[in-house]
Amino acid sequence: MSFGFSVGDFLAVGKLVADITNSLREAGGSKSEYQELLQELESLNHALKHLDRLPTKDTSANLESIKYAALSCRRPLEQFLGKIEKYDKALGIWGGANPIKNTADKLRWAFGEKGEIKKLQNYLNIHVGTINILLAEHGLEMMNIASEKGELDQLHIRERLENTQSLMQFIKDSVIAQTAAAQNTNSMLTKLFGMVSGELGSSLKSLGEMVAKVCVSTQQIYGIVLEIKGSLASQDTKWTFFQAPLMVEDALGFKFPVPSEYDFELLNAIIKHRFLEGPGSSDVQADNYEIFSAKNSQVVISENTRLLPGASIIMAILLDKPAGKVYTDETCPMPRCGSTLTTAAPGGGRICEQCNVWFDHSKKKRSLEFLLSNLDLEDDASSEDSFGSENLEGRPKKVSDSEESLDCFKNVKLAEEIPQDLYPDRFQDKVEVYKQFLEILRDYQRKSKPIQDVYTEVTHLLAAAAAPDLVEDFVEFLPESHAQALRTQQSFLEIERYEKVELQAPVDGRRRKPARHDSTDEEDEVSRHHAARVAKRIPN
Repeated sequence: MSFGFSVGDFLAVGKLVADITNSLREAGGSKSEYQELLQELESLNHALKHLDRLPTKDTSANLESIKYAALSCRRPLEQFLGKIEKYDKALGIWGGANPIKNTADKLRWAFGEKGEIKKLQNYLNIHVGTINILLAEHGLEMMNIASEKGELDQLHIRERLENTQSLMQFIKDSVIAQTAAAQNTNSMLTKLFGMVSGELGSSLKSLGEMVAKVCVSTQQIYGIVLEIKGSLASQDTKWTFFQAPLMVEDALGFKFPVPSEYDFELLNAIIKHRFLEGPGSSDVQADNYEIFSAKNSQVVISENTRLLPGASIIMAILLDKPAGKVYTDETCPMPRCGSTLTTAAPGGGRICEQCNVWFDHSKKKRSLEFLLSNLDLEDDASSEDSFGSENLEGRPKKVSDSEESLDCFKNVKLAEEIPQDLYPDRFQDKVEVYKQFLEILRDYQRKSKPIQDVYTEVTHLLAAAAAPDLVEDFVEFLPESHAQALRTQQSFLEIERYEKVELQAPVDGRRRKPARHDSTDEEDEVSRHHAARVAKRIPN
């Protein structure tokens, strides 16, 4: 009875068992074979990737063929590497420790993959051979290109060398020409130096002789001058200052010495003589100026002041405070300036930084001539007929000097304000009184009346006009000497008037007897008391 098995079947099974036994016995060989194959394939894969990254600057058919062959090898190679990656755990370097799984993988590798390996090796050998041939051709082509490029570079270098040689030859020729020119110049300079040195030497020699003669002449002149000096008479000391003179600076800024032996009267005469004409002459003639010490502007020099040798004195013109604008002590009073940039002066007062004018305040008032100019006194018929109510409400003031003259002043002082009571608005309702007052002032201006008569007439006129308080203001415009005399005269008149009133007053029904010159001390004391009371009413 047969089961369907033959002797061939048993032989085939025996061969299979023998192959399996050999595969298991050669497990170590399969593992090493797998690892070597894997290393070769990976090395080949890296080489093919490198070929694919070759530069394509120069167009070459061989290079494109090489890249195509490398790509043809890379595709099946990468597929095979991915396929045998599953054997890496059993046959790889870092294989696992599971013996059953390792045995199965080894049998699968021995019976299933060896044929694939041979096919791949044959395929790769063909393409690798092709790649080697193409690489050899590409290498030869690149060598030819490099050789041609080297020949071109050699030609360029040869041309540059030829150009450099020609340039060097040109430089050499230029240097030779310049050397010849320098030699010619040197020879010319040598000849010129010889000529100049000869002429200059003779010139210097003649110049030395002339200088020697001049020195001799100078010595002779010096000796003659010494002889003349010795023969001169002694200095006449009466025309020199024995002591330091007074240094005076006038209102215009001019400085001049005055002998210290002179007194105030002589100094005042010199100042008036210097201002006979020109800027400030009218103010000086009207006594509208002030002389004071340069160390202290408040120390006014008068006839009672003793002038010491070497003293510094300043003369300033008296001006009115600027009208029509706000004025402060630090504002320049000059009409065309009015700057507030002023600095304090060492001796008092201030100096304007714009016009360089020194200014300060004065306790002195302007004189009667200024009042006359303010009242617009003109010795003509037109001014006499101009008195009316429309002109008495405020007449324009005249300025003693023009603005051009004011610009010439360097030292000025601001006088006290003029009492407004003497201006025409006080006599708006008394036109005749104002006319008589102006007529008296005209007589004084024409110098037809002395100051005492003018004062007497003004006193009677203002007393009759019920304005006796204006008499004291009128005295302020008179010169100081006349004003002091009139104040004294007024004091005596007040005393006499008081005594007359006292004598006429009844005492116990009887009149007092006239006072005798040999009155008692008590009566003298009463008189002095009343005189003092009257003097207090009169401003200084």
